[in-house]
Amino acid sequence: MTYTMCTPHTYSLPGNVEISFTDSGVPRADDSVAHDDYTTLIIIHGAAFTGESMAPIHTHSPTLNLRTVILTCRGYPGSTPFSEQELADQANGDTGFMKGLGAVMKDFLKEFISREGIPKAGEGRGSGGVVILGWSAGCIQAMSLFWDPDTRIFEDDEEGYELLKGYVSGLVLYDPPTTTFGCPNPPASVCDKCNLYVPFTDPAHADKSFEEKLKLFPRWVAAYYDHNIEFDSKGMKGVPEGLSSDSGSTGKEKKNSLDGWTEEDWKRLIKLDSAMNSDFRMLTPLPQKTLRKLKDCFFFDLSSDDTNKSTRNSKNFPNVRITYLLASKGTWNCNWTAHEIHRTFHEYRLQNQTSQRKNDLPVKRWINFTVMKGGNHFVHLDFTHRFLEITKNALLAPDSEELAVEVVSLEG
Repeated sequence: MTYTMCTPHTYSLPGNVEISFTDSGVPRADDSVAHDDYTTLIIIHGAAFTGESMAPIHTHSPTLNLRTVILTCRGYPGSTPFSEQELADQANGDTGFMKGLGAVMKDFLKEFISREGIPKAGEGRGSGGVVILGWSAGCIQAMSLFWDPDTRIFEDDEEGYELLKGYVSGLVLYDPPTTTFGCPNPPASVCDKCNLYVPFTDPAHADKSFEEKLKLFPRWVAAYYDHNIEFDSKGMKGVPEGLSSDSGSTGKEKKNSLDGWTEEDWKRLIKLDSAMNSDFRMLTPLPQKTLRKLKDCFFFDLSSDDTNKSTRNSKNFPNVRITYLLASKGTWNCNWTAHEIHRTFHEYRLQNQTSQRKNDLPVKRWINFTVMKGGNHFVHLDFTHRFLEITKNALLAPDSEELAVEVVSLEG
């Protein structure tokens, strides 16, 4: 895989944390004139795939008046690994670990704004400001800035919150899996009937270690799948029965986004050991339980400690809208997640409208859904420029009053 390489930078943040990143730089109208109204897109990579694997985005972003900054998550080469205590907190589902994720986002943004002097968010959408984009499992890190009051990220940093409130204007959740929100999978009967394959639970590899099964993950997640699902303005039809899964172990995979990767690409851009020691630890029951609680805090005005009503409406950027991007030919897991988030959000909204106690189920912030028809989990690599166009257009779109799902073609 070839692309324009951006020079990596590293910030030293509070708590002896170093975060590595690449930056496309200020967009320029020509060789000398810099834009002063560009939007900065902070991008968080997914599990196993490094930030460098998303670098082709840098080549295309300036033409769309976007400045792209791709972070390397903790636990991956270039950024600080997690300590033993942090990993123990993660395994226990401790909100202290989640607070640490949010602190990294907060401290990085404060440092970047201070050093780079980027434009503040303008009056309307699409002018200046910072949008945080999480891809796949990277959505957990992306959402972590918004988990207050549960994680109390800004408890002792009122000044930091006021600073970021003037910049942070949007959040993009790009094809997240169920584990991002602690969502349960479809009923076992449906999974068995539809043969919903997951490399880690494939009976054909029952005698293999988790580490050996993990090697199947990259090609599984990068394949194209033909689900029997219909998308229209009201949502998704045919879920879960229409979900499909082509098992790599049976040779049913079709086109794959990694087909053109060399052995060197695999070594450089995929770090399974890093995923083992960070992302995949979030798959266990206790972290998943915590993420389910944080989901309610994130989407709705419900603290996980809801006995303390005074914690509501705290420092959580309530005016930041969520843009949800789904790839229609991605894994069944990601399609199921989109269906469940859309369904849950819709039900909460209806309950809030009909309840006599309307403050019981308030929607904290709005969410717009966009389906990238024909794309898989790697739209950003297979259709890089179009992916950025779709992202920018989705950010500019008005709130979808009826939770309509916008279906867009990758052909432009």
